[in-house]
Amino acid sequence: MAPSINLYNNQIQEDGNDIWACWSQMAPGVICMPDLSKYALLCTYLGDTVEGLHLNDLYFCDSHTEMVTKTREWVKPNQTFNICNIDHHHDTGYQPNDNNETWEKLVENPGCGNWVSVLKQQYGDRFLSYVWLANENSDFELRSCIPEHYKIYKPTTDIYELAGLHFDKVFVCCSTAWVPPDYRYLFESMRFLLEKIANK
Repeated sequence: MAPSINLYNNQIQEDGNDIWACWSQMAPGVICMPDLSKYALLCTYLGDTVEGLHLNDLYFCDSHTEMVTKTREWVKPNQTFNICNIDHHHDTGYQPNDNNETWEKLVENPGCGNWVSVLKQQYGDRFLSYVWLANENSDFELRSCIPEHYKIYKPTTDIYELAGLHFDKVFVCCSTAWVPPDYRYLFESMRFLLEKIANK
């Protein structure tokens, strides 16, 4: 959904659901068409990924904020873990990149835009690596207040670089505020597909 996400970032300052609901009136003729070839590739990759997993290893939701809760639920004491995030945003924090920002403020309140840093703050060296599959037009800049030893993320725009990775859990987030209502059925289609595969 990179085109619609860029539109949201550039034009929308209010509640995303309200804005998308009347977007056709605000900007008639503007169409936020998803890249269906990327969507098909993503469905294929995730289908291969969840094969062999159980339904309780999959979690579907509407906000990345829940990633903090689910990680705390999934990770056992003293267990190490890795995270791979397929997303337009790096989610390590988006405070203004200025001299007044601090790491403490960046991780103060867990949210959909900073959950990676919140988990790194909590788990430290037990959070081994963070692979981020981004869009070509994503913002790759990390905020200056992030400590060097916390910058564990490895960005890529090539889904084939994820080939061969093994996953114990799969967390799929719709983030409806970022997706035009006309295309939210794609999330439900993906959910149906993955649950069918994992249920075998």
